[in-house]
Amino acid sequence: MFTYRTQVSGISSKEALARINPLVSAIKPLTKGEVYTPLPCYSQSAHRLDEIIMEVAAILNPERFPGYKLKFFSRLPEKERGESAK
Repeated sequence: MFTYRTQVSGISSKEALARINPLVSAIKPLTKGEVYTPLPCYSQSAHRLDEIIMEVAAILNPERFPGYKLKFFSRLPEKERGESAK
């Protein structure tokens, strides 16, 4: 799943996203999958659309892009940093 929410809007984990928007708390990307959020450089990168599309392809098909390093998106962790597992 891709979300437009960023750390600036308080989204630093899947748990934070579920807390801010309870309607999505039970969907598969939050419970068992992956959620990606744009990095700060994303909003100023319209001229790099080809690279952004390649990055989305690498996220969706990691086996076709081995070793790809993310530049425009970040994978959200399950919980906030420093928070113990419940």
